[in-house]
Amino acid sequence: MKNLVVLPYEDRYSQDWDRFIDSSRNGTFILKRNYMEYHKDRFPDSSYIAFEDDELVALIPGTIKDSCFFSHLGLTYGGWIINERVGQLEMLQLFSKLNNLLKSENITKVVYKPVPYIYHNVPCEEDLYVLFRLDATLSERSVSSTIILDKKIAFSHSRKDGIRKARKNSLRIEKSIDYAGFWPVLEANLQDRHSAKPVHSLLEMQHLASLFPDNIVLYLVITSCSEIAAGTVLYINNNIVHVQYISSTKEGKSLGALDLLFDFLINDVYRDYRIFDFGTSCLCGGKLLDEGLIFQKEGFGGRSVCYDTYRYSIV
Repeated sequence: MKNLVVLPYEDRYSQDWDRFIDSSRNGTFILKRNYMEYHKDRFPDSSYIAFEDDELVALIPGTIKDSCFFSHLGLTYGGWIINERVGQLEMLQLFSKLNNLLKSENITKVVYKPVPYIYHNVPCEEDLYVLFRLDATLSERSVSSTIILDKKIAFSHSRKDGIRKARKNSLRIEKSIDYAGFWPVLEANLQDRHSAKPVHSLLEMQHLASLFPDNIVLYLVITSCSEIAAGTVLYINNNIVHVQYISSTKEGKSLGALDLLFDFLINDVYRDYRIFDFGTSCLCGGKLLDEGLIFQKEGFGGRSVCYDTYRYSIV
């Protein structure tokens, strides 16, 4: 691309940005402006956008902190989002031009989180080759549990036992907007297991769900006493289902509520989708594995896909 130009993102490009995400090879809705900017007070935007002549061909979400460019500090993944015209040589140019811009702003390091391949519409790992050329190091690796839905692995015996138990106890499943009812269940579970809080507050999740009603959905498991036993927040992107949050009450665990729920989601609601991704089961940048959580996900047929983070220095 002879006339490739990389520029800092400006608000006047917001509609172009979102349209490009929809048509790109590797973009997802969490990279759209309304999603990225819900926490802009914590993660000020320092994104870049690339044009060839007047055509938008690539963009990269970013945050700058302590002389380091993160793509993106507040997102699970980011990196260069590209269209079909960008090949390997063009990706080399994109990194070169970006690094020159960052260097002029006294940025000395880059933390880069590429979009995992399961979210690619077509092969899209040109950036991984350039990271190798830049002597980037793998600094974090979290393992997610993923199902290719037309090649499903059978549920484990323990998951099947849970489904039978849930059916005997007359649990029912409903699609819901009752985030306020589910959030205390989620918060209590995370506090008990990890002394942690959800990444999103209740108000943030309600706000995002209102902005992306087709992409963010909540399913609940309800007891015969009309109480919430378990639930999950799903992120839907084209033909991919990502589990953002899972949680159950103590009663729900004893009744097999999550087993019933994910049987319904995997084998009924989303059976014709391409990917069902349970999300990562790691802490401390991947150094710690939540063995109980990944055992549960693998019981549903999930197998490992890595979410990686790379670091390199600008010289």
